[in-house]
Amino acid sequence: MTATNNKFVGGTGPYGVRPGVGSYTGPLTLTHNEISGATAAILNDDAALAIDASANYWGTSNPASIVISGAGAANVDFTPLL
Repeated sequence: MTATNNKFVGGTGPYGVRPGVGSYTGPLTLTHNEISGATAAILNDDAALAIDASANYWGTSNPASIVISGAGAANVDFTPLL
């Protein structure tokens, strides 16, 4: 599945994008989206799910400021940034 040209803006919410455990299998690609304004940009609860989240706007150009969390955080590639 590919999600392109969307706004995942968390506002005061805890996350912008959150795939739950077992909610999706296969490759997940998020590209050319705005993912910003939340405590965590992506909360990947599924340790088995790999997410290609490269080429998105994160509300910052500093990769150290982008918070990716959850059991599958290590499986999220968010570089390069837009």
